[in-house]
Amino acid sequence: MKNFSVVVGGPVYDLLLRFHLVRQTLPNVWRRIVALMVVIWLPLLLLSLKEGLAFGHKVRIPFLCDLAMYGTFLLGLPLLLLAGLVIDPPIRRSFVLA
Repeated sequence: MKNFSVVVGGPVYDLLLRFHLVRQTLPNVWRRIVALMVVIWLPLLLLSLKEGLAFGHKVRIPFLCDLAMYGTFLLGLPLLLLAGLVIDPPIRRSFVLA
């Protein structure tokens, strides 16, 4: 398990590689952040616009006014991916030493 990585690998990373959204080398974090934000947030926006829930008075908190949603998807997701860059090198070193 010399090449163990928390950041590189897995089905989502393989999908991003297949669509040339990331490169094989680190760090790919900015491309991954943009790609995942588009994949996660854009469909929600389009569906809420289609249903008329993006703004207006149909619901108590319209989609575009929901600060919790923005905190989760547009702030939390990038921070989670940036944390991978911080924790990946020590984890790789610990597996090489073991």
